[in-house]
Amino acid sequence: MSGGEDKEVKIWHYDEGECRYVGFGHSNGINKVAISPNQEFIISVGCDGSIFFWEAPGDIVCSK
Repeated sequence: MSGGEDKEVKIWHYDEGECRYVGFGHSNGINKVAISPNQEFIISVGCDGSIFFWEAPGDIVCSK
C-alpha cells in the first residue's frame, strides 16, 4: 500500500509491481496508510488531519 502527495491510496501487487486498486478522496497529501488488524479496512491519514476508512478488497492477504 502507498499514499503520498498525489492524494491517492494505492494497493500494489508485490510480485508483479503493478497497482491493483486506487482510492480517491483526500484533498491533501497522505501521511500514513495502514491496514486494520482484521484486514477488513485500510486507514489513511491526510496531511490536513483527515482520517479515511476504506473497505479493503476481498483479495488482500497479509502474512503475519
